[in-house]
Amino acid sequence: MFSLLLLAITIVSLIPQYLAGLLADPIEHSSHLIVHGVVFLAWYVLFSVQAGLVSTGHVAIHKKLGYVSIPFALFLVVSGGLMLAGTMQSYQPDWTEQYLFSRASFVWAIFHTLVSFTIFYVLAVVFRLKTPIHKRLMVLASLSMMAASITRFAYLPTIPIDGTAFTLLMTFTLLAIPLVIDRVKYGKIYPALIYGTAVYLITLLIAMGVMPATEIGRNLAFLL
Repeated sequence: MFSLLLLAITIVSLIPQYLAGLLADPIEHSSHLIVHGVVFLAWYVLFSVQAGLVSTGHVAIHKKLGYVSIPFALFLVVSGGLMLAGTMQSYQPDWTEQYLFSRASFVWAIFHTLVSFTIFYVLAVVFRLKTPIHKRLMVLASLSMMAASITRFAYLPTIPIDGTAFTLLMTFTLLAIPLVIDRVKYGKIYPALIYGTAVYLITLLIAMGVMPATEIGRNLAFLL
């Protein structure tokens, strides 16, 4: 069920934005961005299918299908790196202080997502034979990209609070759900989930909240 929640959030945040952008200016939305969005969505479809296979006892199929995630992960990292580079080159000297903070926060959020996803995914592959650890690392890998989905509508005029605060708040809420599930279902929270969540939260706060507020953080964000 949790994997379906992540899939639903991805669909709600991704598809309307892409459709609106394509209708407004098809040239602005390059084929690379479109493919990135498709693969990003496909990751959560695959994650939901994999979770469903395990829950229904089809572990053998789950393991075979797991190899499909490798090219998805590689493409997401490379494509995300290209998006990061493009965002870093978007700096304009006439930006207001508030807008500069939000754009720098966005750059650091992309960087944090790339690093976090890569680490969690690689560790999940390494511990693929240890089911409890593998399962939770894959959950963390998928959760690590949700900030990107949330950010897509965090700065809409209808959102009553600051976009960065909204992104952090929603991300924290999603991260708390697996902890609650572990506690309720198993009576304990597995160490992999505790430590992984703690490290992710701390580094996310530094990336989105601390670094954009410092001069060095802003300079690094736009290579000034």
